[in-house]
This record gives sequence, structure tokens and C-alpha cells, in this order.
Amino acid sequence: MKENKITKIIHISDLHFTGNFVVEWGNKLIEEINNVNPKIVVITGDLTDNGYYEEYVKAEDFIKKIKSENIITVMGNHDARNGGYEIFEEIFKNRYPLYSDDKIIILGIDSTEPDIDDGHIGRANYSYIEEKMKNNTKSKITHCIIILYQFLKLEEKDIFQLIVEIF
Repeated sequence: MKENKITKIIHISDLHFTGNFVVEWGNKLIEEINNVNPKIVVITGDLTDNGYYEEYVKAEDFIKKIKSENIITVMGNHDARNGGYEIFEEIFKNRYPLYSDDKIIILGIDSTEPDIDDGHIGRANYSYIEEKMKNNTKSKITHCIIILYQFLKLEEKDIFQLIVEIF
């Protein structure tokens, strides 16, 4: 009988590390995540409230407690405030993280606009997405996930057509 190996993925968002962050709640969340033993943890934005360095340090300390082979972190609009997008790159190294194995591709997209609560993928990123998806497509891949913080606007629906054409 064929073995059906499940890939456990946990998604969390909007942690907003500030002086008001409830540490007990955070510890409970870490405990719950680690009990699941996920292969991948996806964190989609708003790690911070104002993009300040101190908030990023708290977020980084929190994320280091997560026991997972792969942690994918994408910026949210609060993270891009006050120059926070530069701090995000300093700490997390990449605003466009990519994970790929023989079954799944996960591509993170920075859809933020600095100091604006709105965001979008933008046509400028279409070729980047296409390149990453084509270069990481393996014959047995059955799932493709693109993550970003903001909801897609209707005019950005074209990106889904692009993904379908790649696969």
C-alpha cells in the first residue's frame, strides 16, 4: 500500500510584538506549535506594530523558540513602517523567501508599501514569481503556495493564471 506522508504546515500572522504583547499567550502559542511538530511554519506579517528595532528583536527571540525545519517569514504593512523594511532584511535576510521540496513550493512575496497600510504584488514582481516557480518546479510537485500579507486586489488575479500556466 502506498504511504501518504502528510506535510504539516502551520500558519500564524499578526503577532504585533510591542510593549503590550502578552508573553504568556506567546509561550502558549510556541508550545502548541512545537507540539504539532510542523515541517514548515509560515509567518505572514505584522511581527511588529511600528517596525521598530526593539519590536523586531522581540519577534526574532520568539521565532527562535519555534522548533521547525523551515520557517518562512513574510513582511506585513506594520513591519514596513518607520523604515522597518530595512530592519526586516537585516534580521530575516530576505523579503522574498522560498521553500521547495519534492511536493510543494512556497514563495513569499513582500507586498508592502513603506508607511502605507495598503500593498500589492505589482506587475514588476510577476516575472520574479514566474522565474522562481519555473526554476523550482519538480516533476512530482502537487502544491504551490504563494504567501503575502495583503489580500490580492482583483487586478492582480492575473498572477493565478501565471501559476496555472507554469504547472
